[in-house]
Amino acid sequence: MRVRCPYCNEKFELPPESKGKATTLCLRCGRIMFVDDAMAPAATSREQHDDPGTVPALEPLDPGEDPTQIGVAALTLSLPPGKRVSVVVLSGPRRGEVVPLSRARLTFGTEGEGADVQVPDPEVSRSHAALECHGPRIVLRDLGSRNGTFVGDERVSQREMEGGREFRLGATTFLLLVSDV
Repeated sequence: MRVRCPYCNEKFELPPESKGKATTLCLRCGRIMFVDDAMAPAATSREQHDDPGTVPALEPLDPGEDPTQIGVAALTLSLPPGKRVSVVVLSGPRRGEVVPLSRARLTFGTEGEGADVQVPDPEVSRSHAALECHGPRIVLRDLGSRNGTFVGDERVSQREMEGGREFRLGATTFLLLVSDV
């Protein structure tokens, strides 16, 4: 069956065994959609889609999961092969601590809010930022913090990072270390 992604308009062929209702991932944009060739669904938003048998769908988030993990980005999360990634706290009450990444995503936030790195800094939001490894690429993302995430003096929403770069959340400065295993 031939379908069209309602997000990016990519057309692709579904395997014959997916007759009826199916949930599939668009290979171009990475979004999840629900396909129903048995009946034309009602519109799910203000926009009408070209293919009446394809409806956009969002899968529910697991508790503690962040919206930035949905889509293609979540599929590419992995620690860099042959490298050790760590974050060093350069200033603030936790100064001198080293936090090695054991998973491909490390979150930063205030104490007691469930972040991987809990920062005792009143300028840090509950869910402030995340450091995500996409194989050899490491990306720092601001998660909608009120006081911002900074690389140097520049406020960033997301920035690809290299080992040896410093970043700041509130009044706390961190250093990203990437070394060979």
